Amino acid sequence: GDSEELVMAEPRRVDRIVANLVDNARKHARSEPRLRVEGASLLVEDDGAGFPAPLLDGEPRRFRRHSGAPGSGLGLAICFAQARAMGARIELSNNPAGGGRVRVSFTPAGATAAQEG
Repeated sequence: GDSEELVMAEPRRVDRIVANLVDNARKHARSEPRLRVEGASLLVEDDGAGFPAPLLDGEPRRFRRHSGAPGSGLGLAICFAQARAMGARIELSNNPAGGGRVRVSFTPAGATAAQEG
């Protein structure tokens, strides 16, 4: 059966993250992004061109552009800031088959600072 994992999250921040990730994916992909929950993580995947290499290496900065690629703009920078404010992490990657993948990893409820190490 499906296992549920409780996480610490602030609904307003989660709303902003999801809205920005979906908006970003819609701008860069051919079809609707796919959202899925895996344990304490939310995955947003699209079928666009994927993220440029420099963006995979570090946190997006507002309106930064990489070698002629469209800038990551405000959307991803907002996502990273909102995630950090509630103790979540965001990882950007590219699907081997093409497209971008964003994983938002939330802190499990009841976790202590010692467990997060």
